[in-house]
Amino acid sequence: MDRSSVGWVARGSALAVVFAMALYAFAAGVDVSDRPGAPDADLLTQLYHTAGLLVLGGMDLGTPVSGAFAPRALLWAAYFLAPLITTTAVVEGVLRLVASTFDVLALEHAAGVALLTEDDLLNLEVGFRLARRYPRLSNVAHVSNISLNRAAADVGAPNEAGRLHVFNAHRVSAEHLFHNYLENYFELTDSKDRVVLAGFGRFGQTIYELLEQQASADIATMVVADHTASVRWRTFRAQVPAANGPDPEVVDGDLSDPQTWLRMKQRLGAPVDPPGGDRRLRR
Repeated sequence: MDRSSVGWVARGSALAVVFAMALYAFAAGVDVSDRPGAPDADLLTQLYHTAGLLVLGGMDLGTPVSGAFAPRALLWAAYFLAPLITTTAVVEGVLRLVASTFDVLALEHAAGVALLTEDDLLNLEVGFRLARRYPRLSNVAHVSNISLNRAAADVGAPNEAGRLHVFNAHRVSAEHLFHNYLENYFELTDSKDRVVLAGFGRFGQTIYELLEQQASADIATMVVADHTASVRWRTFRAQVPAANGPDPEVVDGDLSDPQTWLRMKQRLGAPVDPPGGDRRLRR
C-alpha cells in the first residue's frame, strides 16, 4: 500500500470515528441549541446532522446544551474534527490534481513558474514539489503571511538547484517605498527624525523592520499606533529579533479618534498631524 493510500485509509477511519462520536452523543441524550430534539430524532435525521459536521462543523446545529459531560465533550470534539478531515481531504485532492497536471503542462520546457494563489500553504507545498521534481526550474511562490514568509524565505541557497524563491507583496512595496523615498529623506536631514507608523498591519510591520535594520541611526524616536498595537508589536517582536536601537513607543487606539493622536503626540514629544497630514506612514 503506497503512502497516499495509507492517507486515505487513515482519513476514512478518522471519519468513521467522528461519525460514531456524534451518533453516540445524540443517542446519549445530548441536545443542541439550534436543532432541539436531536436525541429523539430517528437515525436518518441524526446521520444527516452528523454529515453536516463535515462542512459546517456544527454551525447549523448550535452548541451542545444538555446531556452528560462525556457525551457533550465527544460532540464538541466531533464539531472540530469533522471539518478538519474535510479540509485535509480537499487539500490532498488538490495536490493530487496538481501533481497529475505537471506532466500535462510539460514543465521541463518552461522557463519558470509563479505560484500566486491566495492559499500560502498551497503555494509552498506545490512550490516544494516543483523544486524537487524540476530542480532546474525557476520557481517562485507568493506568501502573504509575514511570519510564514520569514520562515520560508531562506529555503535553499541563492543559486542552489531546486530552490524555491519565496516573496511577499508587502515586502516588495515596503522596499520600494524605503529605497526610493525614505532612505533619501533620512540622508538629507541633519538631525535625527521622529517617525510615526499609523497602522501596524502587514505593511506597517514590514516598513518597521526595514527602518529598524537600515535606518535606526537616523531615527530619534518612533511611535507605532494601531487599534491592537500592543498585541501586534509583541507578536512582531517574537518573530523578528531586535536589531539596532530601542523599541518604539506603542499606542493602542482608533486612528480616527483625536485622542489617539494626542497620546501619540505625548509619546513622540513633538507635534503630530491628525489624519490627513503628510508626515505619516500609513498601513
